[in-house]
Amino acid sequence: MEGARCTLVLLVLFTGMEARESPTLMQPLPSITTGGRHPKITCSLSGSSVTDHVLSWYKQPDHQGLSFLVSHRERAKPSYGEGVSERFLPGIEKESRIFTLTIGNTERSDEGTYYCAIWYSNQYIFGDGTRVIYKDTSDLKKPTVRLLGPAPREVRGQDQATFVCAVDGFYPDVIRIKWLVDGIQDSDTSQEFPSLAKKDGTYKAVGRLTVEAKAWERGAEVVCLVEHESGTQTLSRKGEVVTRRAERGCTRGAAEQLGLFGNETSGNSTASVDLYGVLGEAFYVYLSALFLSSVYGLTVAFCFLKRRLEDLKKSSASTSHRRPSQRVDGRWVVQRRK
Repeated sequence: MEGARCTLVLLVLFTGMEARESPTLMQPLPSITTGGRHPKITCSLSGSSVTDHVLSWYKQPDHQGLSFLVSHRERAKPSYGEGVSERFLPGIEKESRIFTLTIGNTERSDEGTYYCAIWYSNQYIFGDGTRVIYKDTSDLKKPTVRLLGPAPREVRGQDQATFVCAVDGFYPDVIRIKWLVDGIQDSDTSQEFPSLAKKDGTYKAVGRLTVEAKAWERGAEVVCLVEHESGTQTLSRKGEVVTRRAERGCTRGAAEQLGLFGNETSGNSTASVDLYGVLGEAFYVYLSALFLSSVYGLTVAFCFLKRRLEDLKKSSASTSHRRPSQRVDGRWVVQRRK
């Protein structure tokens, strides 16, 4: 009996340990622009306490591998990597479960991406990374964000809903685009494309998310979260419960009434991709049809001309091989060959 109780207790404890989620690390700022000052990089820990782990920092210079900087625990002296200056000062904010790294008197050689890390369950867990840029902060520009919703024809015909988060006019070029579906971060069906430079010195970027049509139709909330050095912006769209029967054959206005486009509950954009998508698709279909028609017409004309030339060649050849003739009594007669 006692053995059974011990087994039950161990099973409950083991199940509880397995069910507990792993801690996560988040670095809210994707970049910090500095010019000789003392930037502080922040790392937020969730799912655990900062006092339960050895807190570490790593640096990755551009086009190079990771290098260990420093690790520390509460009320313990920091342990530095080989050749690392004590200008790198780690810190702990116990109540808010945050630990930090302050770089004193930054130099150009300090540029790179800095990662926070903890050791958990025989593996390292890393943060998102924060890039330190050695440059004056006067060029900092906040991005303009637009969240574009799915087109009804895609929801109907492909059983999926695609969202596009367009970010424009920001500097520096480091940015993160994250997606939440009903409050849960989605990284499996999302894509983030590299930032592209513009002529005015700013950058633009695009993120894309695809969800199942049935999730969107039952009222899922899709959130685009954009993290930039200038701050964090959030845009969202929420679907409404619709039926396939009501959806068929509806126009754009009816689709909006049914909630297929959703609403942005924050931010400064109300753009939709559907109208532009329909016009663009119709334009390219028209051009394709016009091109194919022109090719067909040219092909028919070429074949006709080729046939005509062949007939003329045959006619010319038969004339050149005709027997000699002479005029007799006002008529042309063919001479017989001897």
